[in-house]
Amino acid sequence: MKLPIVLLLTSLAMALPNEAQEKFHRDTDSKFIVNEGDLLPPFSFVTLSGDSLDSDFFANSVVVLQFVASWCPFSTSEMKAIERDIWQKYQATGNVQVYGFSVDDPSDTTTFRKFLAANNITYPFCYDCDERIYKLFSTPKGTVPRCVLVNEEGRIVQLSDEFYRKDYKRMRHLIRGMVKKMNKSSK
Repeated sequence: MKLPIVLLLTSLAMALPNEAQEKFHRDTDSKFIVNEGDLLPPFSFVTLSGDSLDSDFFANSVVVLQFVASWCPFSTSEMKAIERDIWQKYQATGNVQVYGFSVDDPSDTTTFRKFLAANNITYPFCYDCDERIYKLFSTPKGTVPRCVLVNEEGRIVQLSDEFYRKDYKRMRHLIRGMVKKMNKSSK
């Protein structure tokens, strides 16, 4: 008799509206140590292609910093969406930069590169297996994927974790508005 009750309670919890699930998740798991409105903290990194860069490289651009792991299905879904909706749409304009930071094991670069190729992910990536850069934004052992959206002035305008449609839709809307503003001011 107890098993049906447990199944019923589990079903009811899963039936919570997406917003309630998101609020519960955020209140319990996803702690950022930066806030929207903060300046992007300084950091340096090396891309998988060997380019050494630092956060000054992002000046005057809209930037999406994405923290992922190849073993995470939410990361894979978000990577594909960002590739399709943001990177492919804006890369030629030079107004938007996307950089992925993988927390995967860097000793096996071949597997991660194959993962990127198999999923047609073409935006630049770096390893952050020690979470050196991740910890500038988030508490240790936080969730992935995580995105940090930065405006052309270097201010964080959105922080998102997991891959919630509402957050992703907001990010796309914010990027579209920032690019439009940049295009108007350059005329």
